Amino acid sequence: MDSFSPASLYPLCSAITQHAVSSTAEAQSLLQSAPQSNQITSQIAALSASFHAASVQVTHLEHALRNAAAISARMQSVLTENLTSCNSLAARLHKQMMRLHRENLKDVDARFVAAHLAALTTYQGLFRHLSQTLSIHQRDAQDANMTSLSAQQLIQQAASASQAASQTTSILLDDNVTQGCSPPAFNNLPHRPKNRDTPQDEPPPYAPTDPSSSNSHQGPTPPQTDAGPSGFSLGRTLKAFAHSLMPKPDPFVNALCQAVTNGDIQQVTGLLSQGINIDGKGEAGKTPLQCAIAADQQDAAEVLLSAGANYTSPGGWGHGMPPMFQAAAAGRVGIARLIMARGVQATETSITGQPYLVDVVGSNNLDGVRFLLDHGASPNSSSISGRRVLAQAVAQSNPELVELLVKRGASPNTPDMTGGSVLAVAAEKEDLRTVRTLLENGADVDGTTVYGATVLVDAIARNRLDLARVLLEHGASGASDDVSGQPVILAVLKSHRIQPGDKVDLVGRLLENGAPPNARDLAGTPALCLALDAATPDLARVLVEHGADTNAATGAGEPPLLYAVDKGHTTHARMLLEHGADANGAQSARGETPLVQAVARQDVELVKLLLEHGASVDVRAVEAAGTSRPDMLHILGLDRVHPPTYQASSS
Repeated sequence: MDSFSPASLYPLCSAITQHAVSSTAEAQSLLQSAPQSNQITSQIAALSASFHAASVQVTHLEHALRNAAAISARMQSVLTENLTSCNSLAARLHKQMMRLHRENLKDVDARFVAAHLAALTTYQGLFRHLSQTLSIHQRDAQDANMTSLSAQQLIQQAASASQAASQTTSILLDDNVTQGCSPPAFNNLPHRPKNRDTPQDEPPPYAPTDPSSSNSHQGPTPPQTDAGPSGFSLGRTLKAFAHSLMPKPDPFVNALCQAVTNGDIQQVTGLLSQGINIDGKGEAGKTPLQCAIAADQQDAAEVLLSAGANYTSPGGWGHGMPPMFQAAAAGRVGIARLIMARGVQATETSITGQPYLVDVVGSNNLDGVRFLLDHGASPNSSSISGRRVLAQAVAQSNPELVELLVKRGASPNTPDMTGGSVLAVAAEKEDLRTVRTLLENGADVDGTTVYGATVLVDAIARNRLDLARVLLEHGASGASDDVSGQPVILAVLKSHRIQPGDKVDLVGRLLENGAPPNARDLAGTPALCLALDAATPDLARVLVEHGADTNAATGAGEPPLLYAVDKGHTTHARMLLEHGADANGAQSARGETPLVQAVARQDVELVKLLLEHGASVDVRAVEAAGTSRPDMLHILGLDRVHPPTYQASSS
């Protein structure tokens, strides 16, 4: 993208901001004139606040663009694609919000609101990450940041959420019906008594659909924005305004919730007989049935269900899941079973199409997940961003949950949504228990990371020797190449971070698993010479015992024996000679044999060793080496050829 100019993105940033400013102003005016506060007005307020928060991130992103020292090609592509798609979403949302007025608020489609709120929330996170990446001055570092697991997740989530939002064409229910989008059917819901003085059920509030979010997250919270010179902050104002529109708790419902929590069945039945709203919410925002789930009061739950408590609609607590899935996520399997007996299916999905199993897996509750799997939920279910529940369990470092899903049919070789293997996800989390669980249940031990390197290569690069050993124990290929295309065994031999004992152990394991003992680096240096450099005899020995050529020359033509003699490594020289090194075949660039080099070093032990293994004595070469030591000449047999002469000292 050589012709790329950051200025081409400024109009997109400006357009998104203008759409948001106009929409939030319209929403604020509309909400102030609304005849009553209810969940629909709260949703519109939340949507408006999130639109504003997204525009704030776009403003920050534009500032980062104007000040960026460099923008890599990958960044250019991601910026252009996501600002363009966000602008399309912003224009569509602006157009739809301008259609709202007091009379049609009751017809707002909660699915449209939820989908656009989810998209705006994901764009906020992505644009924040892009702004931070633009502060990096090196293009390579920018690319590395954008290929990280977290960045790839943000990009995937934004794409999925934007696509889901584009499929909801109108903010009003009547339009969707006309266009062939049928509203939810309420005909089959169980009849339950209602207090005519209390409002009827409203569409459910927005709840996050991305299971990778924290379990404590209860919904989108637009980021706080800096106040202007006057101290006014539109984001905080809208958030406070939305909070003021939330229904106030009914004191009678509070009493019912307390009785349910305490398991006081007599008081529960007494309160219900007085016509208290069975689906009202107490101070904690929970319905009585949700209170029964939280307190694990199965008898109270049964009374509420028999009295007509709503068990099908999502609530604001429990990630917006219907009660049965809230019960499963909390491990209240008995209550979940009571609700299922009334016809709820374990395979149900949210309005975005995401199976509720995804949310229950996010709770990390083994019993709840097992309950849903027992009743037909698919172990290969995916979130709306495309992440399988197995990858989610791996990311949560829950080996028991991972094993449960795999035993029930989840493929251990299913890639994560970033393209790497789930084994790579476990390795990145440094979770050996989950790594072992995956390997013991059929995961490909040579699975790759998002960068294309095997998990073993990545573990060695990060000096995770414990992980590398586990992988090698399960058969990981020792013949893998690192990111530079060199055999990974060379990286181990050259590493300054790996201790000698660990290096010997790891090289041995790699060789057992197929690493080439005669591998050479880019300079042509054989692995054996690299081992000799380490001055650890066992390291060279393990290579030789696995077939390393003791006569293989370096790129400069120097064989290992000559290398060992030149360094004075007697132990190495003995090991090489014992494993076939030719005492006479090795010559330096100057034509020197190992024996001549040993003589030049005045190393009697090396001279003896070489002679024992058949080294030939070249008289002229030895004389040229310049030794005059009687013991050395005697060992070489030269004292009889050229006896040493001595000059008498003068008295």
